[in-house]
Amino acid sequence: MDKSTSILKDTTEELLKIIGFDVDIKEESDQNDSTIININASDGGMLIGQGGATLTALQHLIRLIVAKRMQADDVLEQKRFVLDINHYRQGRTEALKDLILDKVDQVIRSQRTISLSPMPSYERRIIHLALKGNPNILCQSEGEGEERHIVIKPIEKLT
Repeated sequence: MDKSTSILKDTTEELLKIIGFDVDIKEESDQNDSTIININASDGGMLIGQGGATLTALQHLIRLIVAKRMQADDVLEQKRFVLDINHYRQGRTEALKDLILDKVDQVIRSQRTISLSPMPSYERRIIHLALKGNPNILCQSEGEGEERHIVIKPIEKLT
């Protein structure tokens, strides 16, 4: 385990212990070279929150703490990481991929643009990566802040 991953894992364990959660943490890498911190917690629902809102906030907080610690330890390279609790995000990723296949098919058949509901940047990234290289559609994010969402357009509409 490299220094940045060690700092990330230690910070996550310390923070969750301070706020009263007994957890088991494992790290792994995904195909996009991100570190995934899998947290198994008996009361994980409290850490996930409605629609993953608490999980997203927790990941942001950990990212800030890790950045400070790495700066203090003169660690130059901060890896991209994803926090997952009881495989919530893994399940959400699969659901998003299923949803997006239906939406792309709908866009291609109808030749109409479709806007998805606002979602966190992590979920938008999953969709962008899933649709990357599809020659029949253009996928882009639009909007600001919590209203940022994905728009899928058929290529024919662009010309």
